[in-house]
Amino acid sequence: ERSASPPMRSTPSTSRPRSAELPLWAVDGSEASKQSVLMLIRLDRDSVAAGDDVEAHDKQREVDGRRPLERFIADLVWDHYLPSIQGGRSCWVVRKGRNGEPLGVVRIRYGRFEGLQLLVRDSSDLSEVGDSLFFEYATQEDPDVVFARLLATP
Repeated sequence: ERSASPPMRSTPSTSRPRSAELPLWAVDGSEASKQSVLMLIRLDRDSVAAGDDVEAHDKQREVDGRRPLERFIADLVWDHYLPSIQGGRSCWVVRKGRNGEPLGVVRIRYGRFEGLQLLVRDSSDLSEVGDSLFFEYATQEDPDVVFARLLATP
């Protein structure tokens, strides 16, 4: 059974959040969290336009497996892995691999991360979601509509 997080509404930031600049243990603060759990994660995404096909979209990144999925995706948006879209708003479905289970809906506005609505447990860490993420472009469709449709899908 999927647990749904409420729609995320936040004011877009013009700078990377301070917590993204610090090691996870410095944000978390607990002594136990100082031990890294490095993992290699494969990323891929849909193309958004013909010119977007010039470069391959499949990438690999070494990351701390304890890093929250939402924070990792916010960094991907900041690093322009998910491109800015003409018109300003875009919606992406993040999945476990290309044809895998949907994990959530990513909301981007004018190249800035606005939020992630999770279809899985709210505190999902990267190690819990697997070693491969695929971002399916849902055009400029309303993220709330996409989220509702995914929730209704068995």
